[in-house]
Amino acid sequence: MHWRLGTTGYYNEGWRGPFFPPALPKSKWLGHYATQFDTIEMNNTFHRAPDEVRVRRWSEQVPDSFRFCVKAWRGITHDAPLSEARRSTELFLEPLRSFEHKLGIVLFQLPPDCGINQFAALEVLLGSLPTDIRFAIEFRNATWFCSEVDQLLSSHRVARVAAELERHPESKDATPTADFVYARLLGRHGRFQSDDHELFDPTPLLRQWHARLATATLGQSETAWVFINNDLAGHAPATLRRFADIAGVELPQHRPPETVVKQGKLFDM
Repeated sequence: MHWRLGTTGYYNEGWRGPFFPPALPKSKWLGHYATQFDTIEMNNTFHRAPDEVRVRRWSEQVPDSFRFCVKAWRGITHDAPLSEARRSTELFLEPLRSFEHKLGIVLFQLPPDCGINQFAALEVLLGSLPTDIRFAIEFRNATWFCSEVDQLLSSHRVARVAAELERHPESKDATPTADFVYARLLGRHGRFQSDDHELFDPTPLLRQWHARLATATLGQSETAWVFINNDLAGHAPATLRRFADIAGVELPQHRPPETVVKQGKLFDM
């Protein structure tokens, strides 16, 4: 099984110093990130759909082996009825094709007030999706977790997201519905005031998730995509490295940014 490990976004000011070199311009943060991990979940696309120029700019900053997972624009999933999502999805996907082979998974996240009563609308949306792009969907309403929905997702090779969400324990279910699994270890949004270091050791939780995903993928899925954010333990890059160690994934050695020491004068004048 192949593991793809990344964080949910990278534009975190608290990462300057412990992860990003202090003097590195933000315009080069993505390139630096890509020297440490081989995938990322772009969450800013949820708030603003990217155009082709921006997609190409992102793509040019990373190596060929890197993969972008992209969270679908909220105008598709949150700001309009799911029954109207088909056309807006087509428009959203068009510029993403500029990623070419660097496009990994497109993630749909449905809001908590969207339940299985929207099954027919979801069926129409999934039936309209292009087959040359892979998709995952995250449910935040417990009514979606049933065999009928899993069968629908499997028929379209769409992965049901397994997630660590405090208010949605049912999301831990990692039943595979595609030839890959997609996990988001998120915790509780806004639980920490800082994001520059881990605030506790999440190893026991990470071991649980590794076992859950390894079991889910055994003989059924080829790749496990795992994304971690700051809300899980305080500092996503460090937590992701913990998970990599558990999974036996070798990551590039991270060297703490060098501290610039100003040499004082030998004599006071």
